[in-house]
Amino acid sequence: MYLNNGPNYLVHVDRYDKLKPFGFAIHGAMCGFSRRILWLKVARTNNDPSVVASYFLKYLEEINSAPRCVRIDAGTENVYIEDIQKSFRWYHNDDMCGEKSVIKGRSMCNQVQ
Repeated sequence: MYLNNGPNYLVHVDRYDKLKPFGFAIHGAMCGFSRRILWLKVARTNNDPSVVASYFLKYLEEINSAPRCVRIDAGTENVYIEDIQKSFRWYHNDDMCGEKSVIKGRSMCNQVQ
């Protein structure tokens, strides 16, 4: 069973490569609580960390905040998202601050798929 404490608590971020041979590199994120799609982008790449980070930064700008935690896979496309999330949550004093604000796991276990 999957439990989430509320909106903006955990954001799941992942890419989808099955359509890449046809020129569609897909990247998306969703709220772990509501399952709302936060972004779903189709571009030439979903491997470039700066492109992927721009999606995350635009989302942060829209909500004027940072999620409590981000769930990513260990791919190189997520290194900037990891750094951005940790830096925004570094000086918080809850149980998900700093290093703990990013969860890394296998992509096949991520909620976006």
